[in-house]
Amino acid sequence: MARPFEMISDINDRKELWKIVIKMHHKWMVTTASEEYFEMVVFDKHGHDIHVVVPTVFKQTFDSILSVNVTCTMSTFQIQPNDLMFKHTNHKFLLKFTGGTTVGDIGKHKIYDKISSLTPFADLISGKWQRNVLCDGIGVVDEVSYTQSHMGGKKPQVNLVLHDLGGNILNYTLWEAYVMEFLEYQQKQVDSTKPIVIILRYAKVKEQGKFPPAVTNTYNVTKLQINEDITDINEFIKRYTPNYKLLASEHGLCYTTCHQCPQVAKGKRPSFFYRVGHQSEAEIWRYKIFIEVVHEGNTAKFVLWDREAAELLDTSAAQMQATMIHVRITDPLEFPLSLDSMLGKKFAFKVKWDPRWKSSSIVLFIKDNHLIAMLEGPIAINQEGEITSPHVPDPANPKSNVKRMSPDGSIDSFVNLIAEGDLSSTKVKKVTKQGKKTAV
Repeated sequence: MARPFEMISDINDRKELWKIVIKMHHKWMVTTASEEYFEMVVFDKHGHDIHVVVPTVFKQTFDSILSVNVTCTMSTFQIQPNDLMFKHTNHKFLLKFTGGTTVGDIGKHKIYDKISSLTPFADLISGKWQRNVLCDGIGVVDEVSYTQSHMGGKKPQVNLVLHDLGGNILNYTLWEAYVMEFLEYQQKQVDSTKPIVIILRYAKVKEQGKFPPAVTNTYNVTKLQINEDITDINEFIKRYTPNYKLLASEHGLCYTTCHQCPQVAKGKRPSFFYRVGHQSEAEIWRYKIFIEVVHEGNTAKFVLWDREAAELLDTSAAQMQATMIHVRITDPLEFPLSLDSMLGKKFAFKVKWDPRWKSSSIVLFIKDNHLIAMLEGPIAINQEGEITSPHVPDPANPKSNVKRMSPDGSIDSFVNLIAEGDLSSTKVKKVTKQGKKTAV
């Protein structure tokens, strides 16, 4: 009588005569100083998976017939404890091919694709992850913070900042061949506004003390997928919404102003006239960009003034105007593509509400990921026992003792950090006789 098919979840070390129907999920080569062999992760119709090792002596026999997404029947293995430092699956055991192992019925079974088990960034940040199991994660590239692409005395490396759909941020580090794979995709990307979504499967998570963990690839097991046409990435892109949207304005992105006062110039070319009665031949450009900010599904419209816009875009309004003229952009209402560099970013803003114009102006922004994480932390109770809302500080005392709980549990005050944003960048500062700076 033929041996019946059994499930991966039933496999144990009490016997070796197992017969299972599987579909290959992942396959990778392992090369040492003396040999080369391959390993796999396979799963059955119930989605249960297990790690399989095919030693060097059997590599030539099975390498060509065992491919990713191929189904087959596998029988008879050596059962070993899954005691690896970093496990590829949660199964208690792993399988190793022996001389008695058989593989048949290639492509004759119907097994649906494995349902992805992507570990949320929030679980990694909060510590809800298995330290000894490799994990899968998905996120959109927010920043390329460091690149070492040449061999030299160091291994190729690229450090990325990724965020998920909930705005959670993690650092990813790619090594060796994965570096070139990412950089080549980045260089060939035609649409710079399209988000770069990455899945790192079978990745290693490294704890970093009080800081959020970092994710990195292993030497040869990890699978990197960049904007591939697969369900996980397509669904992510469909749900992904950039944090900012540029809004069209009847005045474009810049305006001309006076060098003596903050008045807007009248006229399209020199001489410019101002309401205070004087005129000027100087053409002084200032940014005024209207943006829509998205946070947790809610939107708000803000005005981004000259100082903050120049810092975000890394170029002055005058330089932007010169660049536009150089590339023959003469329409003042046209927004150059370089402004799209702001899209998809995550910042903390300090804004000033103007009830007369019913608008908010950005007077300070923070782009440090750790400070943003601290601002998003739970609210602390001040010495008076009062709970202060993080969104509505005391208008009568803007420098009150508003604190946040940092990710490591300590309380940090942001008074000094945000004090520099008390003055709008549209105001002119003057020095009094005592040498102190006040606002006009």
